[in-house]
Amino acid sequence: MISAKAAIVALLLPSLAYGQAPAPAAQSAASPGSLPTVFLRDDKGAETRGKLLRLDMREAVLVIDNQERRFDLANVRSIQKRGDSLKNGFLAGAAVGVLGGLLIGGLGTCEPPPGVVTECEDVNPLAIAVVGGLVYGAIGAGIDALIQGRTTLYQAPVITRSAVKPTVLTLRLRW
Repeated sequence: MISAKAAIVALLLPSLAYGQAPAPAAQSAASPGSLPTVFLRDDKGAETRGKLLRLDMREAVLVIDNQERRFDLANVRSIQKRGDSLKNGFLAGAAVGVLGGLLIGGLGTCEPPPGVVTECEDVNPLAIAVVGGLVYGAIGAGIDALIQGRTTLYQAPVITRSAVKPTVLTLRLRW
């Protein structure tokens, strides 16, 4: 069993937290024309644009003006490529469409004005929500396709140190 002193000491020690796993395994492509264009941001904040030749545990190799340039991953904050998934745009649009469809379907009533003879059918809120989700999802994906985003290929691990100043705890027990 752990003693109370050991538990308190363990809680008061600084701890490390890593934001991401290490760099992915080696990646490479065959011909320079088929290499993806990437944007490498270094630890000074400068951004370098080039073609990604290789990315491994120690370094990133970019082709810039037909010359290989090596970057030590210890000095790299992030590597991103142009373009992102349309999934997030579709999901955002679909959420709006489904909620709107449920609201409209729930509010819809079939009461004809006085003197008008018509047959009313019940409005199905679920059907309106599904159609609204699909339509607005497609609109969201279309908007997302028009806005060029970036996909992160590598993000440097974030190391944080949390230091807690020791505090003396005094417990007074009354019998």
